[in-house]
Amino acid sequence: MAQEHQSEQPQQSDEEAGWLSSAVQEWAHQRIITQEQGQAILAYHQVTPRATLVRRVYGRLVTVLATLGAVLVGVGIILFIGSNWQEIPRFGKMGLILGAILAAYGAGSWLKYATAYPRVGGALLFMATIFYGAGVFLVAQVYHVNVNDPNLLYLWLIGVLPLAYLTRSRAMLSLAILVALGALGWKTAQWIEGTDNGLLFPALYLVVGAAGYALGLAHSAFARSRIYSGPYLALGAVTALVSLYLLTFEWLFQEVLGPYGSGRGEVPRGFLVVVGIAAGAGVAAGAVALVRQSRATEDWGTLPYEAAGVLGALLSAYLLVFLPFTETWPYVALYNVLLFIAILGAIWLGSVGKRGGLVNIGIALFALDAMTRYFDLLGGMLDTSLLFIGAGALLLGGGFALERIRRRLMAQLRLVEVSDEQ
Repeated sequence: MAQEHQSEQPQQSDEEAGWLSSAVQEWAHQRIITQEQGQAILAYHQVTPRATLVRRVYGRLVTVLATLGAVLVGVGIILFIGSNWQEIPRFGKMGLILGAILAAYGAGSWLKYATAYPRVGGALLFMATIFYGAGVFLVAQVYHVNVNDPNLLYLWLIGVLPLAYLTRSRAMLSLAILVALGALGWKTAQWIEGTDNGLLFPALYLVVGAAGYALGLAHSAFARSRIYSGPYLALGAVTALVSLYLLTFEWLFQEVLGPYGSGRGEVPRGFLVVVGIAAGAGVAAGAVALVRQSRATEDWGTLPYEAAGVLGALLSAYLLVFLPFTETWPYVALYNVLLFIAILGAIWLGSVGKRGGLVNIGIALFALDAMTRYFDLLGGMLDTSLLFIGAGALLLGGGFALERIRRRLMAQLRLVEVSDEQ
């Protein structure tokens, strides 16, 4: 009878098991079911912790190896084409580019959707997006279009972003976000050329990082789009925190202030448009997340604090873009305080919200900032050998302490991946 009962239990595929595990955790978090009921549901569907752990470990290993292999193959093919570029006729160049893109897309789609190797297929699709990006620049070169143009990156972004959502690929989405960040920085460099207003770079990325984090919050508010929240949250947090870190250096403000300047200089109209759109998108995304959370449950969790952090980042960027200054130290002090608050906030939010990546980002930025202040304060006071000995001791001691803190925090987190898709 036990065997009969066992055979009647539903068998779950890897994807279904991952969805069920995430759904049960979400139901328990929303207090729709109890923890005991959740464990009973998983046991009935044979989604055991050991099976889930094995599936995740091997799934991630396959994904990492396949993605690295695809990237290496893609780069190798691009280098081969580039090294023989002058000897290939124009139609041959176009044929090689289009053939490589179509072959990678075709093989990846077949493996991902028609065979039992979806992760390898996802890696090939990721390689196809790299081929597509390289193809954009190679085609521009074939037809003598200026390749020193950030609009080519926007063409790459248009070809990657929709595909990331169609294939549910977080790797592609991360690539799309990085391409967008590069395109915005490239365009900003052209806008501010000759204005000597280097503060616009961290201001731009502070706004864009905050907006990206807010988009991650909006994606995580809906079950169907939660898989896409990770890249937005991680890259948005890193972008905003690194921007705050750069703003803690006084020399950046001194260069912009100059001997006679007002500290703001000329702000290009195109830059203002981009910053305005990004800030509007961030506010809108945060509002969507708050409204959705208020309708779904009475427990707001950490969302109000995250929304406040996004708003604070946008306001601090406003200071850089619109308010002139004649003294540098108040701004340097302000952004040092804001960076410290942001780091503590990232660690706290990651701990409470059970997001290990955010904890690691906060700890990494804390270590970087601590070492920076160490060299700033003692760089001119100690002998070089003593400086490096002290820095090494600080790194060892700090690494030991931070690792203990990280392990304690991670031990308190019960992280469940939304999906094993790339």
